Amino acid sequence: MRIGFNTAMNRIRFNSYCLTVALLAATVGCGDGSSTGKVSGKVSFGSTPLAGSLIIFTDPATGNTFQDEVDADGAYSLNDGQEIAAGNYKVVVTAQPEVTGMGPDGKVVVTQAAMGAKNIPAKYRNPSTTDLVGAVKPGENKLDFTLSN
Repeated sequence: MRIGFNTAMNRIRFNSYCLTVALLAATVGCGDGSSTGKVSGKVSFGSTPLAGSLIIFTDPATGNTFQDEVDADGAYSLNDGQEIAAGNYKVVVTAQPEVTGMGPDGKVVVTQAAMGAKNIPAKYRNPSTTDLVGAVKPGENKLDFTLSN
């Protein structure tokens, strides 16, 4: 009888071990990160690059944001070139906030940067009114945005 007990216990241990390994493999995954992508591109108003503006991708499901400053040529690379999850993102283009000094009350005065701010139509600066969508697919993504009135 003792031999049967050890055999049954060994089966239970073996089955538990197999279940643990299977769960760990499912949790860690064996993929190559194919559900993520790198995002870069250009942002312009007509043919004018929106240098100094800020492009922000927001995941509507999680609220996570990824952003980059647009350079002199209008180019950007989200998340410092790191990959982000594939999916559709709401895209906002806005002027970077700029600290302009101290007010008479001693508080910091922050304004929208003048460079490029007047060229960005209001609808693109607001997450609730923008119609820009960044469709991020696995791999490399070149997403250019040309804004208009």
